[in-house]
Amino acid sequence: MGGRRALLLGLAFVAVFAGLAGTSGSVGQLVGFRAGWGLGNALFVSTALAVIVGAAAGGSADAILLYESALGLGMACGPLGAVLGNVSRRYPFFGTATLTAIGFLCIVVVPEGTTDAGPQDLAARRARGRRAAVRAHRRGGGAGEDEGGVFANWPVPARNR
Repeated sequence: MGGRRALLLGLAFVAVFAGLAGTSGSVGQLVGFRAGWGLGNALFVSTALAVIVGAAAGGSADAILLYESALGLGMACGPLGAVLGNVSRRYPFFGTATLTAIGFLCIVVVPEGTTDAGPQDLAARRARGRRAAVRAHRRGGGAGEDEGGVFANWPVPARNR
């Protein structure tokens, strides 16, 4: 399938199912839409590190730092969902769908096979990215995202309007 297609497919799933979750009329619908959203997350997150490492011009250590920084920034923005949720229970879903669609468009706009350093051999970059991702997980890289995920998904009480 390729990393770019997996990222785009994952983001498309998240955007569509997050938007649908915002329109859900029952708990059953919400659970179903969240399942589709989870499939999109699985495609995106499992591919993102390998793609970032493969595309990075500065080496795998810099790419992993970039990946972890992006995760941290995303978790730091989590309270925005609580603010939106206080207005309406639907708004956090629509916010996620909007931001994910913007990410999708950003990936579509960047030509495949280019980095800041210019065009490179795509097969070599993909192989380098896969190897670096495996090495990072063997050394415990990315372990912080598991603990942070607990707080990112902590339920926040919101009024239904």
